[in-house]
Amino acid sequence: MCPGRGLIQKLLYSQILTLVLEPLRPVLQLQRHCPIMPADLVAKERYQRDLNTHIKAIDEQWKEQLSWYPQMQDFLYGRVPQIYLESRQMYGDEHFLRYARRHRLHQKHTVTKQDAERILLEHQEKLDADALNCKASPTENGEYGRVKPTRQHFG
Repeated sequence: MCPGRGLIQKLLYSQILTLVLEPLRPVLQLQRHCPIMPADLVAKERYQRDLNTHIKAIDEQWKEQLSWYPQMQDFLYGRVPQIYLESRQMYGDEHFLRYARRHRLHQKHTVTKQDAERILLEHQEKLDADALNCKASPTENGEYGRVKPTRQHFG
């Protein structure tokens, strides 16, 4: 048994507080004049500091270990059309187009010569149709500049 234990049991709680707090009186009086931050603000500030440190560590780790990945991914995805073209030349249109349908490749990789000609023809027809529907805006004196409007503008 501890020799001082009996003494502690006999002292009242207020006496124990007085014994403990008496040496701290100057510090406590000083703290009364200094603003004390609430515990939740201190915890929040500490959490924010820890979070910022953690974010910096993760950023540094990413730069050291994974910064090569986006450039390599961009390079490899840039090679996809070249690889499809080589495969198409090696195996022929029929086999490649069957592969493209089965794997649902993007349409830009499956264009044949006939498709390209058809697309160009449709585009040209659309441009011609737009040109036929073109009309000059009306003016007050009927002059359109040095070149007189053609017949298609009056339709």
